This record gives sequence, C-alpha cells and structure tokens, in this order.
Amino acid sequence: MEIPESGIKKIKEAQDRRNWTHSQVIDAILEQFKDSMLSYSEDSYRRNLRTRKGARKSWAAICTVFGLNLADITQEEELGQDSDLEPVAMVVEALSEGVSQSQLGNISEEYQELMVLVRDKLVKVERGDIILDEFINDVETYGIPLEKKLLVAEVDNDQVILDLAQNLLKGLTPKSLPSDKSNRFNNVFNGEVKGIQMGDYNQQTNH
Repeated sequence: MEIPESGIKKIKEAQDRRNWTHSQVIDAILEQFKDSMLSYSEDSYRRNLRTRKGARKSWAAICTVFGLNLADITQEEELGQDSDLEPVAMVVEALSEGVSQSQLGNISEEYQELMVLVRDKLVKVERGDIILDEFINDVETYGIPLEKKLLVAEVDNDQVILDLAQNLLKGLTPKSLPSDKSNRFNNVFNGEVKGIQMGDYNQQTNH
C-alpha cells in the first residue's frame, strides 16, 4: 500500500505536534497493538515514511496512535461523485480498510453493515462468498478476484452499498479501542464480592 506525499506530511505533522521521536512512536504503537504488531520496528517506520509504502495494518496503527483516519492520508482529495475510484474498486477499498481496522480491534457499524450487504449479494454468485472469506484473510491477494465477483453480482448498481462504502472511506472512526487505557477499568462494588475479573479477553468457567 502506497501513501501519497500529502498523507506522509499529515503523519509527520502529527508526530511533530506530539514532539515524539520515531522510537516513541513505535513504543506507542506496540503498547496499543502489542498482540498484532509484534514485528513492527523503528526501522520499519522509518522505511514507511521514506518510501511511502507499507502494510495496510501498519498504516492503520500509525493513524490510530496519532488520532488520524486512514482514509484521510490515503486520498489526495476527499472521495465524492468525481472520485477516480470505480464503484466496485471503491467497495473493495472500503472493505479492505474495514478488515484492516477490525484486525486492530476497531470495528465500525458501517463496516459491519457493508459486509452483510456485500455477502448477501455474493452468496448468489458462484464461489462469491468463498472469495469474500479469502479476501478477509488476505486482502492483497484476493482484491482483484473479489472485484470480479462483485461485478458479476452487479454491486456497482446498488446505491446503498456504494453510499456505505463511500462513507466508510470518508471516515473510519475506531469505536472499540479506548483512547486512554488508564481509565478503562473503574469498578465500584457495593456489598459482598466473591471474586472479580479485570482485563481483556478474560474467560471464566464455573463448575
């Protein structure tokens, strides 16, 4: 994935406002996304900024720690009726952004609704829903096959899907990740407490 010069400028401006070194940026990313960004390094970040190329997931993580939207840095201009993206390509791009954000824990209502509508279309196309599942696991490899299936499904004639995709690209807003971890768990107990669980992804089995 390649970011335009204007997007790199926005990232650098956000970094300058925080007065962060590259090392501090990486610390912030790894703190917030330690389960999915274990291999991301300061060298990777420097290379991304220098070449403007990098994995979609890493760009999404960078945007999140700086309070930016990925769509804001990937587009030279706001998407509209005169967008250079073809309708089907726009839907694939929106799904790709949604998949990337969901991998980071940021699942928007628009993405969920778009995915449901697209799947409803693709189940009527041979192997359409299978290609969609493959795309979710590997957006780079299955982007073009998905476009072909969406064309067969005539998604480009479905204005509801196109509007959802456009809105998603205009502003993916993380909803499931808190901006400040220090306040995430603030429990108040009244009366007797037998036991509690705090933290993420806890499981409890009662016997």
